[in-house]
Amino acid sequence: MIAILVDAAKEEFDEARDHYEAQKVGLGDRFDEAVRVALERILETPDAFAIVNKTVRMVQVKRFPYGVYYRIDEEKQAILIGAIIHLHRHQRVWRARFRKKKEK
Repeated sequence: MIAILVDAAKEEFDEARDHYEAQKVGLGDRFDEAVRVALERILETPDAFAIVNKTVRMVQVKRFPYGVYYRIDEEKQAILIGAIIHLHRHQRVWRARFRKKKEK
Protein backbone atom coordinates (compact mmCIF):
# COMPACT_ATOMS: atom_id res chain seq x y z
CA MET A 1 0.00 0.00 0.00
CA ILE A 2 0.98 3.59 -0.51
CA ALA A 3 0.05 6.71 1.46
CA ILE A 4 -1.69 9.58 -0.32
CA LEU A 5 -1.79 12.88 1.57
CA VAL A 6 -4.48 15.37 0.61
CA ASP A 7 -3.22 18.93 0.12
CA ALA A 8 -4.80 20.15 3.36
CA ALA A 9 -2.95 17.46 5.35
CA LYS A 10 0.35 18.47 3.71
CA GLU A 11 -0.31 22.11 4.61
CA GLU A 12 -1.18 21.23 8.22
CA PHE A 13 1.98 19.20 8.53
CA ASP A 14 4.15 22.01 7.11
CA GLU A 15 2.53 24.64 9.35
CA ALA A 16 2.94 22.50 12.47
CA ARG A 17 6.55 21.69 11.62
CA ASP A 18 7.32 25.39 11.07
CA HIS A 19 5.55 26.29 14.33
CA TYR A 20 7.58 23.80 16.34
CA GLU A 21 10.83 24.85 14.67
CA ALA A 22 10.07 28.49 15.55
CA GLN A 23 9.58 27.44 19.19
CA LYS A 24 12.93 25.69 19.41
CA VAL A 25 15.57 24.83 16.81
CA GLY A 26 15.36 21.12 16.04
CA LEU A 27 11.86 20.65 17.44
CA GLY A 28 10.40 20.87 13.94
CA ASP A 29 12.67 18.02 12.89
CA ARG A 30 11.51 15.93 15.86
CA PHE A 31 7.89 16.58 14.88
CA ASP A 32 8.70 15.61 11.29
CA GLU A 33 10.26 12.32 12.44
CA ALA A 34 7.35 11.55 14.80
CA VAL A 35 4.83 12.04 11.98
CA ARG A 36 6.91 9.86 9.65
CA VAL A 37 6.95 7.10 12.28
CA ALA A 38 3.16 7.38 12.60
CA LEU A 39 2.80 7.09 8.82
CA GLU A 40 5.08 4.03 8.77
CA ARG A 41 2.99 2.42 11.51
CA ILE A 42 -0.16 3.05 9.47
CA LEU A 43 1.36 1.54 6.34
CA GLU A 44 2.61 -1.53 8.23
CA THR A 45 -0.69 -2.29 9.98
CA PRO A 46 -3.47 -0.03 8.69
CA ASP A 47 -6.24 -2.01 10.43
CA ALA A 48 -4.57 -1.79 13.83
CA PHE A 49 -5.78 1.67 14.80
CA ALA A 50 -9.07 2.83 16.23
CA ILE A 51 -11.98 3.71 13.99
CA VAL A 52 -13.08 7.20 14.99
CA ASN A 53 -15.92 7.65 12.51
CA LYS A 54 -17.36 5.02 10.17
CA THR A 55 -14.31 4.18 8.00
CA VAL A 56 -11.93 6.85 9.31
CA ARG A 57 -9.11 5.78 11.61
CA MET A 58 -6.67 7.79 13.70
CA VAL A 59 -3.20 7.26 15.09
CA GLN A 60 -1.74 9.70 17.57
CA VAL A 61 1.68 11.16 16.84
CA LYS A 62 4.01 10.20 19.70
CA ARG A 63 5.22 13.05 21.94
CA PHE A 64 3.05 15.62 20.11
CA PRO A 65 -0.68 16.42 20.47
CA TYR A 66 -1.42 15.58 16.83
CA GLY A 67 -3.41 12.86 15.14
CA VAL A 68 -3.13 11.39 11.66
CA TYR A 69 -6.63 10.70 10.31
CA TYR A 70 -6.88 8.25 7.44
CA ARG A 71 -9.07 5.91 5.45
CA ILE A 72 -8.07 2.64 3.81
CA ASP A 73 -8.92 2.62 0.10
CA GLU A 74 -8.90 -1.06 -0.87
CA GLU A 75 -9.75 -0.25 -4.49
CA LYS A 76 -6.65 1.87 -4.97
CA GLN A 77 -4.57 -0.17 -2.52
CA ALA A 78 -3.80 3.09 -0.74
CA ILE A 79 -4.10 4.88 2.56
CA LEU A 80 -5.77 8.28 2.17
CA ILE A 81 -4.37 10.69 4.77
CA GLY A 82 -7.06 13.31 5.20
CA ALA A 83 -5.67 15.27 8.12
CA ILE A 84 -2.63 15.73 10.34
CA ILE A 85 -4.12 18.01 12.95
CA HIS A 86 -3.85 19.08 16.55
CA LEU A 87 -6.06 16.87 18.66
CA HIS A 88 -7.89 19.87 20.13
CA ARG A 89 -9.20 21.04 16.75
CA HIS A 90 -12.86 20.37 16.21
CA GLN A 91 -13.75 17.05 14.61
CA ARG A 92 -15.74 18.70 11.85
CA VAL A 93 -12.44 19.77 10.23
CA TRP A 94 -11.32 16.26 9.35
CA ARG A 95 -14.82 14.82 8.98
CA ALA A 96 -15.65 17.30 6.21
CA ARG A 97 -12.58 16.25 4.25
CA PHE A 98 -13.50 12.61 4.26
CA ARG A 99 -17.08 13.38 3.24
CA LYS A 100 -15.85 15.43 0.29
CA LYS A 101 -13.41 12.72 -0.85
CA LYS A 102 -16.05 10.01 -0.57
CA GLU A 103 -18.58 11.91 -2.69
CA LYS A 104 -16.13 12.51 -5.56
